[in-house]
Amino acid sequence: MISEQYHLHEFIALEKGDSNSLPVALWVPSNQVSIYQVQLPKVPRRKLPAMLPWALEDQLLQPPSEMHLVLLEGASDGIATVLAVPHREMHRLSLLASREDANLTAMVPDFLALAWEPGWICVASQGDHLLVRTDRYSGFCAPLDFAWDMVRRALLADASARLSLAGLQPDQVPLDLRERSLEGAAVNWRNAEMPLAANLLVGACRAKKSFPQVKAWAPSIAFAGIALLLLVSFVVFDYLKTGRELLEAETALTSRYQALFGELPPSMAGVRQAASRNIQRRELRYLATNSGIMDLLRGLDPMLSGCSGCRIANLRLSSDTATLVLIAEGGAGARAPAIPGWQVSLAESSVEGAQAYSLRRSP
Repeated sequence: MISEQYHLHEFIALEKGDSNSLPVALWVPSNQVSIYQVQLPKVPRRKLPAMLPWALEDQLLQPPSEMHLVLLEGASDGIATVLAVPHREMHRLSLLASREDANLTAMVPDFLALAWEPGWICVASQGDHLLVRTDRYSGFCAPLDFAWDMVRRALLADASARLSLAGLQPDQVPLDLRERSLEGAAVNWRNAEMPLAANLLVGACRAKKSFPQVKAWAPSIAFAGIALLLLVSFVVFDYLKTGRELLEAETALTSRYQALFGELPPSMAGVRQAASRNIQRRELRYLATNSGIMDLLRGLDPMLSGCSGCRIANLRLSSDTATLVLIAEGGAGARAPAIPGWQVSLAESSVEGAQAYSLRRSP
C-alpha cells in the first residue's frame, strides 16, 4: 500500500483523521542526526548492528549506549554510512507523531528530501535552519550562519561543485556564493523521493505492525458470527436427531426380534443357533397341527402300542410323504405296518438293527 508522506510539522497540524488511516511516512527534523563513515568489521551482516557501537566508539560525541544507530549501506571496501540519533530525540519524535490514527511506517531525515545530483549541493530553507544535502546519504540541518559556513567549506573542497537553491531566492544567499548558485523548485514533501534505506524506525524503534480497522466491518463480522453459530447449532441438532432416530430404530428391531425368537442371546454368535432352533420348533408345531398328517400319526399310535419292543429311531414328516425308522426287538418291526390312507413299503436304513419304511399318501 502506498504511504502518505508528510513533514512532521505538517502532520502534527493535520486534523485527526485527515490521514485516512493510510500508512504514513514522515520527514523528520534532522538537526539531531549525525552521519558517520565506518569501517565494517568482517562479521555476518546480521551481527553488524551489535558491532556498530564498538566501531563508532571513537567518533561518537556521546556514549554509544545513548545513541540510536542506523546502518545504511556498505561499499566494496567495507566502508559504510551510519546515521546516529540520540535516544531521547527518537523518543521525542515518537511522542510528536503518536496520533491514534497514525500508522507510521517510516521516519526519514528531512534533508534527504532535497533533490541531489553528483557535482551539486542542494540547499533549502526550513524555518530558521538550512537543510543541506551534499551526497546520496550525506547532509545536515543547521542554523543559517553555521550552515552557510559549512556550505562554503564544501564548495572549497570541490571547486567544480554548484549550489541548487530549493525554493530559495538569490537574495537569500550570501554574496560570495551567488555566482555558483542556481535557483530550483521548492521541496514537495508529499512527492519527494523517500530513501527508505534511511528509515530511522529500525531495531528497538521498529514501527509497530498495524492491524486493519474493524469498526466498519463490525456489522458484517457480527452477522457472520451469528450465521456460523446458527449453522453449528443446526449441525449439532441434526446430529442429535439422527442419533436419536437410529437408537429408536435399533430398539424397534430388537423388540421385533425378541417377539419372534424370544430373548436375545448373549452374543451374536448364538443368534443363528437360536433362530434355527426356533424355526425348527415352529415347523414341528405346524406339522403337528396340520390336518393332512394327523391321520398318519393316529395310524402309527396303535401300531407302536401293539409292539412292546418297538421304538422310533427317526421320523420325517411332510404333508404327503413320511419316512419311519423303527428299532424292534425280536423282529417285531419286520412286517410293514398297515396305516389307513397310506401306502407303506420297505426302504433301506442307514441305522444298524433298524427297519426303515417309506410312507406315501394314497391317491
